[in-house]
Parts: sequence; C-alpha cells; structure tokens
Amino acid sequence: MEQAYKYSATWNKLPEMKLNTHILSDLERRKLEVFVKTGRRMRTVHQLFWRVNRYLPEIKQDLELIETALRKYEKEKQHSGPRSKS
Repeated sequence: MEQAYKYSATWNKLPEMKLNTHILSDLERRKLEVFVKTGRRMRTVHQLFWRVNRYLPEIKQDLELIETALRKYEKEKQHSGPRSKS
C-alpha cells in the first residue's frame, strides 16, 4: 500500500524532484546520427520513430509549459539587492 504524502511547510523535508536532462539516451542519439548521416534504416531506429510519434505531442506540451513558466519566472523575479557577506 502506498504511503500518503503529507504536506510539510519545511522545504528540506519535501521529496527531491529530479528533472531529466535528456530526451534521448546516448545509444538512441548515436543511432539517429548514423541514420541522418547515412540514411541506413535499422530496427532500433524504426522503434525509436514509433516512440517519437507516440510521445512527441506530450513532449512538445511539456516544453511549452517549461518555456512559459521560465518566461514568467524571469519576468517576475525580484532582485533583493546585493547580498551581504555574513
């Protein structure tokens, strides 16, 4: 049974959020580079294109949300002035 998440106002007790830094694995990237360079169709490339077609709309929506949030964050970011040395 899953344990229910309890909200805590203490930030250091929140679960760590990790963001994927890449969409493609190193192997997928190499296979696509070979395909782009040589046009050679491999089964792995076919499978990758199938997944890309399936998930690309969701990936684009996520990117759009991230870009919108970043623009808003940068626009509303308030500078508190120079930091004092403690």
